[in-house]
Amino acid sequence: MDYLQIPAPCFVLDENRLRQNLETLKSIRQNTGIHILIALKGFAMWQVFPLLRQYLDGAAASSCNEAQLCFEELKTRAHTYCVTYNPDNFPEIMQFSSHLTFNSLTEFQRYYPSVQGFKTHKISCGLRINPEFSVIADARYNPSQLGSRLGIDLAQLPTTLPAGIEGIHVHCLCESLVDETEALLDHLEQVLKPYLPQIKWLNLGGGHLLTQANYPIERFNQIIQRFKEKHPHIQLILELGTAIVWQAGILRAKVLDLVENHGVKTLMTDISFATHLPDTLLPTHETEIEGASKHSTEGEFAYRIGGNSCLANDCLPVYYFKAPVKIGDALIFKNAMPYTMVKSSFFNGLPHPAIGIWSEKNGFTLNRQYDYQDYKSSLG
Repeated sequence: MDYLQIPAPCFVLDENRLRQNLETLKSIRQNTGIHILIALKGFAMWQVFPLLRQYLDGAAASSCNEAQLCFEELKTRAHTYCVTYNPDNFPEIMQFSSHLTFNSLTEFQRYYPSVQGFKTHKISCGLRINPEFSVIADARYNPSQLGSRLGIDLAQLPTTLPAGIEGIHVHCLCESLVDETEALLDHLEQVLKPYLPQIKWLNLGGGHLLTQANYPIERFNQIIQRFKEKHPHIQLILELGTAIVWQAGILRAKVLDLVENHGVKTLMTDISFATHLPDTLLPTHETEIEGASKHSTEGEFAYRIGGNSCLANDCLPVYYFKAPVKIGDALIFKNAMPYTMVKSSFFNGLPHPAIGIWSEKNGFTLNRQYDYQDYKSSLG
């Protein structure tokens, strides 16, 4: 990727790496029969949806807007799960959805008559279950902890699922590897044993990092095949966000100033971590900067990385560079596609970074730049 062709700041999708990830997922689909969806909450650059259509089975939506984007740009209806549904736009959601998952029995009972009466196409309904299983240690990010508002407690389920329920949805993992997926399936076979004969599909949610380097794909395939041999009537589904665009893009930023106070040198950039990369401020997030390290060695140059909003915590901790960094230098934030653009805002009136695609054939293509009218229109 030739950074000199790219403006700053700019999110850039690496099309070649995206294709590599998609080829990996294609082989998994072919070898296991599992359905893989793109989770739009994690990545929704609709300009590459024509490419995704060649490899995936559709999209998972969490709102009416995402379901409509799936319908219009991915050319298929979404697997939709909303934490709560709004009766005002529920008819639109049905129009754009092939599957609807409900977060509670009361919501299913409230909306199922509308689904039954819907004549345009058949909609398959499911329930989100809290199986009380997770490998996520931090409770702030654990959707399956006791008392979670996400999903139905197993104790609340009747012995026989309500008429009209064809599937079960769970979400328990986050950037997890094959051991966690195997443990999840083993756990579900135990706690869902009365219900597995009653359903047609089981959505295992996201968090399966299938495209990480050296992920044991063959072992994953064997785990899925073993489950399917025991439950051949169940269609397994994954909804992946991070795995699809893992290491498939960067955010190019620029150093605008260098501030030094009490011996701490801070590189002041043209991006905001709070506004453009909010996940980088989470204690669990590992932010990679090309040519820099979080670990000091003798002779390296230490800088804190500052964002350009007025928030006091809009900065990253100290990184170590092998050479001095100067005003005007580029900073390249790696793995900047998952859960980035979808979370950006106009806080402080700061413009979004531009959005582009890098391909080996065409070089850099600019898809979108933002201006004052974009900021103004976001406010009313």
